[in-house]
Amino acid sequence: MQNYPVNLEIDYPESSNRLTALFRLILVIPIVIILALISTYAEALSFAIAMMILFKEKYPRNFNSVLADGSPINISDSKIEPQILMQQSLLNLDEIAPWLNRDDAVSTNRIRMMTGMSVREWDDWLSNPKPVPLTGRIGRMIKAELLLENVAPIAIEWDLSLHDKDGIEISLPSHITSPDGESLDSIRLKGKIDRVDLVPFDIENNYWINEEGNDEVAPLELYKSSWKPRRLVIIRDIKTSEKTDIKDRHYKGLLEELQLALYARSWEIANPGDLVIGAGISVLGHETSHLIEKSNNLLVSNLTNFGTETDITKSLFRFLDEGESPKSDPFRAWMTSRISVALNTSDRANKGFINPIPDENNCNYCSVSNICDVKLEGDF
Repeated sequence: MQNYPVNLEIDYPESSNRLTALFRLILVIPIVIILALISTYAEALSFAIAMMILFKEKYPRNFNSVLADGSPINISDSKIEPQILMQQSLLNLDEIAPWLNRDDAVSTNRIRMMTGMSVREWDDWLSNPKPVPLTGRIGRMIKAELLLENVAPIAIEWDLSLHDKDGIEISLPSHITSPDGESLDSIRLKGKIDRVDLVPFDIENNYWINEEGNDEVAPLELYKSSWKPRRLVIIRDIKTSEKTDIKDRHYKGLLEELQLALYARSWEIANPGDLVIGAGISVLGHETSHLIEKSNNLLVSNLTNFGTETDITKSLFRFLDEGESPKSDPFRAWMTSRISVALNTSDRANKGFINPIPDENNCNYCSVSNICDVKLEGDF
């Protein structure tokens, strides 16, 4: 039986507080509205309860059923008036954050920030809930969601352990493992993917699933294969940020962190036939932005209205065995490069080369900080 010296768990919030958790809940309100539209069971519940069920179960949405019964695929497709969306979102806000009704300065500030209302206006609205214009951060989140016309949300906070309780096994063939083409042990990944969206092969013809596609795991070196996808997928990682520039946060997610690439590959492994054609950071701050690094795959060359497209990886990545004129998709090469970094990090850790990096977030979530001589405690 193979040993896995490193179980990599990479999903932790950048700042663990009630406001951050609230933002992440509010972001999925549009998705919960869609679930309520397509689920008889959900229709019988309050939206707050439906949201709790969604976060508890974390199972992907059955998109075949959505297509079969002609249900709305997203908020834009639902044709719900923005004022109605705002009304329902505010009702949800009151259900999931009753602490906002306190008379302290913090709650006053949060209400203004989230709803665009004063405390008095908020109290008046609660006494007579009615449709209102999109205002505050909730309104801006809904506006950003309405722009995602050509995506279909299928999973929120999807737990990798639903596929394998020990974590999803990720490995690479040696000839594409950077930097030296070395054969490295696989790792097992645990965590939760914040959001997964389907995108269409052809939006005009409502063509979302290729029944003639393969049902094996997508090869990383897709350009060498005749493999065809059954579904096209986008992976989104939700971050809260008040100070960092939105594009800088997306850049960091792609080039400095491992999470996006590892989650993209994990989804493909857990869902044979799916091809990840984009990944990016959804930033919740003063504005809500959905940035996506899109694949060069011709299947999505005409895809629009899925988020703000970037091409950061386009000129930076190629496979290890390619020459000066690469034919591969830079997005797939980027995924492979970041996976290589994770495998090399695991390999060095297994050999005893540990280089702790003291940091408030790192140390708070490190499972061995209690025995570390350089851990950060408080301001020291």
